[in-house]
Amino acid sequence: MNISERDIFDYVFSRNELEIDKLDFINNNLVKYAKEIEICKSSLNAFYDETNIEPPKSIGESAVNFTGKKVIFLDKVLPEENNSNGIVRLAADSPKFEKKVSVDTFIDKKQEYVVKVISQEDSTNIYVFKNDNSPIENFSLELLPSHKVLRYQNNSNPIQIEYQPSIENVELHVD
Repeated sequence: MNISERDIFDYVFSRNELEIDKLDFINNNLVKYAKEIEICKSSLNAFYDETNIEPPKSIGESAVNFTGKKVIFLDKVLPEENNSNGIVRLAADSPKFEKKVSVDTFIDKKQEYVVKVISQEDSTNIYVFKNDNSPIENFSLELLPSHKVLRYQNNSNPIQIEYQPSIENVELHVD
């Protein structure tokens, strides 16, 4: 497949403008295009250096200017080892639960959005919530550091994927 500089630009700043097959191709070849993607992201920093305009705190904040979408960066919430009274609770060993289940929670700084990732050995469910329980329409999730992008019409059902991704942070792109 032929990927142009414009395709890389759209991949970085306006993924909704990029054809699905090109988006999938770039996602599947991130190592091949890593340098071009990084150059595209760094060109924004060069622009701010040359114009003396105050740069945004993150690439996500600047992406809203190019895509018309709101970009929310969500950080992983680290689990607490102890409960409130300092006693560690351990689950009983049970032969019923043979599959290992892990749960990760991601939340933005303003605490407006929550993403829950529930992974089993062979599948993952991703739930996206807004703090006021209102529906989220036409959104995409970018799983970091893999930069895998998942697009969805609404958050009424979990996002189901047939593997267990490694996720450190999440970018939520909403209209």
